[in-house]
Amino acid sequence: MRDLGPELERREHSRQQPRVACELFLGDRRYEATILDASRGGLFVATEAPVWPSALLRVRLDGPERFAAVVHERHIPPRLRALLPRGVGLRWVRSSPTE
Repeated sequence: MRDLGPELERREHSRQQPRVACELFLGDRRYEATILDASRGGLFVATEAPVWPSALLRVRLDGPERFAAVVHERHIPPRLRALLPRGVGLRWVRSSPTE
């Protein structure tokens, strides 16, 4: 993926592509995920977790958990999942339930 010039870039935060594992928690269920894209504002993760827009998830990355809301869901037909994983865009909303 190439970088856009500053006049065309719409993203608020710069992105990195770490390709590292994380865990998502929806209620009392745990799901595995891989971070495909990360920024200060959120993440895009490959996962099979059954989520919906605005769902609140706990995300665990090597240590403390943070909370994120689902802002985008990428649906992939089953026959194409070997080429392109299903994923969700998450926006950080807070780092603890009391914040």
